[in-house]
Amino acid sequence: RIIDSDVRVSWFAGHGWTGHDKTTRTQQAIDFANKLDRASALHCDGKFTITQLMIDRLTDATVGDFVIYATGNNDGFRIDAPSTMFSSRLPYNKNDAPAYTKAPCSEFTIFRNIDFEASIAHVDNCVFDDKFLRLTFDGCPHRKMRGCKKGEYLQTIKWINQNKFRQHVGYFVEAGDAYDVRSEGSEFENSGSGFKFNNIGRGCHFGKGLYQGSVGPFLSIAGLFGGTVSEVYFEANASKDIILGANDGTSGGTLIGNIHILHKEQLEDPNYYPVDLGRGRGITLIGCSSNGNLANSDSSSSLEVTAIGCTAGVGRKVLSYDAKEVISFKPPVASNQANARLLRNVYNITKGNTEIGAVRLPPLTNAGSEPFLTINNKSNVGLLIYPSVGERIEGVAYNCFFLHGLGEIKLARSTSDYWTII
Repeated sequence: RIIDSDVRVSWFAGHGWTGHDKTTRTQQAIDFANKLDRASALHCDGKFTITQLMIDRLTDATVGDFVIYATGNNDGFRIDAPSTMFSSRLPYNKNDAPAYTKAPCSEFTIFRNIDFEASIAHVDNCVFDDKFLRLTFDGCPHRKMRGCKKGEYLQTIKWINQNKFRQHVGYFVEAGDAYDVRSEGSEFENSGSGFKFNNIGRGCHFGKGLYQGSVGPFLSIAGLFGGTVSEVYFEANASKDIILGANDGTSGGTLIGNIHILHKEQLEDPNYYPVDLGRGRGITLIGCSSNGNLANSDSSSSLEVTAIGCTAGVGRKVLSYDAKEVISFKPPVASNQANARLLRNVYNITKGNTEIGAVRLPPLTNAGSEPFLTINNKSNVGLLIYPSVGERIEGVAYNCFFLHGLGEIKLARSTSDYWTII
């Protein structure tokens, strides 16, 4: 045969959807089209029942992508017994791998408009395992299929352009560490949970999608470093939508423009928050909203959480602590004033076995007419003192001052954006 077009699976496997297992002949089509250099695109022109297929694309030795695509009619791959659809015959390259990875061995594959389907829902139904990196899923429906079999490390895995996920069991993706994992425009509905990383996710982004009527959470991650969850619509999920910093904490995570619609039982619980910020630090929420509470920040490190333009339901909170409630006195608060505000346990975080209270200073523009502010800590508990958002305390590390129990501090206002300790 003179090949003057893309390779078709049907040339090897006949037409799909006959109920017969086509694993062997579909594998022949993959091996024929797949080359390390200039692989031919493979047209999946039917629904083919398989057990497991192999894609061998040696990492750091391939040129270009191997594209597997369909053009409609639910064409793709189907399993009738629990299985991982795609793996690789290449071994894990452990020799040069960091200790926390298995060193994925196969790369550069794009699935486009491929339908992945299982006849029954099962936690062992997975599209691929952790032998792959640099995979892209472009507009691929998943029915009763998880994305990835649980592994140690994922890198540059992307779901883009309205992937639809339905009726899977367990987490769609679960791994130890992750780098550059993305989901953009994906729709989870009547599904299991979303993405879980038991350790650190670096540069991971999840945006412009839907997560509705599912088990939840959509994202559970021990540490989100430099990542975002943006423009996702959450509605009536069985558990929290986002859990950040469950173990080691998050640094530099941003939540932007997300909408959280809680169901009746969650709304009736005044202590329910669809977002849990864990022990995160450096977290910013921008333009997010909820019809109930929004984010639980009780454990967040050193009040390093900023909420800008966010809204909560009537009588509910954007953050579980509220800076306006933390400090409500008007300066000057004189050390000899009989009714000076007691600052003990206004806000607490846990650090070892020691409770540390914390307060925020009023904004400089609202600090009253007096040039000085005196804080007298009458308790035996140490107190962290923070400036208002966007302001600073001159000459202190981490932009906060530690005031010992039974101590006193006097601050002078500047004419710009800082306080000076005197």
